[in-house]
Amino acid sequence: MATRQSARRIATTILSAIMFLGAPTFASATNQFAVWLNGQATDGGNPIPNRLNIAFGAGAVTLVSTAQLETPGFLDSFDCVVISRFDASFGNYLSALATSNIAAYVGSGASQGGVAVFTNDMADNLQGGPDPFDPNLDALFINAATFAAASHHGFIGEFNGAVMAMAANTAGVPAIGLLPGTASATYGYGPQFVYDVGPIGASNPIDAGVTFPFTDADTSTFRTDITGADSSNIVDVYNDNGLPAVLGNTVVISGGGSTTTTTTTTTSSTTTTTTIPSQNKCPLSQGFWRTHPAAWSVTSLTLGSQTYTQAELLTILTTPVGSSSKADASLILADQLIAAKLNIANGSDPTPVASTIADADALLATFTGKLRYGVRTNSATGLAMVNDASMLGSYNNGALTPSCVR
Repeated sequence: MATRQSARRIATTILSAIMFLGAPTFASATNQFAVWLNGQATDGGNPIPNRLNIAFGAGAVTLVSTAQLETPGFLDSFDCVVISRFDASFGNYLSALATSNIAAYVGSGASQGGVAVFTNDMADNLQGGPDPFDPNLDALFINAATFAAASHHGFIGEFNGAVMAMAANTAGVPAIGLLPGTASATYGYGPQFVYDVGPIGASNPIDAGVTFPFTDADTSTFRTDITGADSSNIVDVYNDNGLPAVLGNTVVISGGGSTTTTTTTTTSSTTTTTTIPSQNKCPLSQGFWRTHPAAWSVTSLTLGSQTYTQAELLTILTTPVGSSSKADASLILADQLIAAKLNIANGSDPTPVASTIADADALLATFTGKLRYGVRTNSATGLAMVNDASMLGSYNNGALTPSCVR
C-alpha cells in the first residue's frame, strides 16, 4: 500500500482539491471529527480527513496525536473519533491508555455512541484516495460517519482501527471492546473483495445508495478476519468467506435515530400499544452540551463555590485543557462536571455520580476566584481531579446508566 501511495501523492492532492470544490455537502459542519492517523500531524495522503471535510464542511476534522487521546476527557469536545492510519501504509496501534479513554468516550450498553467498523483498507478507495474510486465504499463510509457523529460520541474504525474496536484480537494489541467478536491481525488478501448483504439485510440506512453485490475497485487488498461477531452487528459480508466486511451497532444501523420504548397488550380482538413517557434520560457528552447551548435547561451552574453564567460556562468548555503533563486538571474536571450537572438538570439519573459530583465541587472549592486554576495533572490535587473527571466522563458518555431512555 505504501508504494502505491508515494507514486500518486501529487495527483491525489490535486484530485482532492478539485473534488472539494465540486462535491455536495451531506451534513452540517457542526459535526466534529477527531481523526487519528498513527498520531501524525498530516494525513500523508490518507483521504479520510479530506473526505470528511468535503461531506461535513471545511474544518470538520482535527488530526489528533496519541498523547491527546491519552488525555482523559480530550475527546468530549468531538462528535466522533476516527481511527485509521497514516498514508496508505499498514499503520500501527494505539496505546492501552488511549484505547481506555476511547472506550469511556464511546460508552457501552444502551447509551453507547454510534460505532462502525470497516475491516479492510477501505480508505484507499474513497474520493481522492490513492486507489480507484469506489462509489459504494464511499457511500458506506459517509453514511456511517453521519450516523456515528449524530450520537455525539461515535467511533469509526478502519483497518487496524477495526482490529482494536473488537472485544478481543489475536494481534496482541489493546482492545477498545466496542463490539463483540475477535479480530485477526491485518494481512494481505490479494484479489478484489466482493461485498454482499449481511444478516441485517439491505433495507437499512447505512447501506443507502449502495448496490449489492459489488466488487471493490481495489486490486491489491488487505483485511482483518472477524470471528464471533453478533449477527445483529454485521452490516455487509465478504462473498468468499462470509465474514464481516462492515459492522455497526444499533445506533449506526438504525440511521442514528432513537428508539421508543413501548408495551403491547394483545386480546382476542384488539392490540393496544402504549408509549412509556421518557424518564431517566440518557446523559449526553460534554461535546454535545458545548455545541448545543440552546438545549440547556438552566442558564447558570455552581462549580465549587463559584456560580457561573452560561456564557462563562461555554468559555470554560471551549478553552483547551492542554495535553499530557501540561494539561490543567481543573479544566479537565470542570468540563465533565458542567456536562454532568447539565445532564442531571435535563432528567438523567444523578445516583451513579452523586458522590463524585460532591467530591468534585469540594476540590474546586479549595481555590479562590473562578476557573481556570492551573492545576498540574501529576500533583495530588490534579490526580484527584482527573480521577473524578474520568468517572464523570463515563457517566456523561452513558457507561454508568445502561437502562436509560434515549
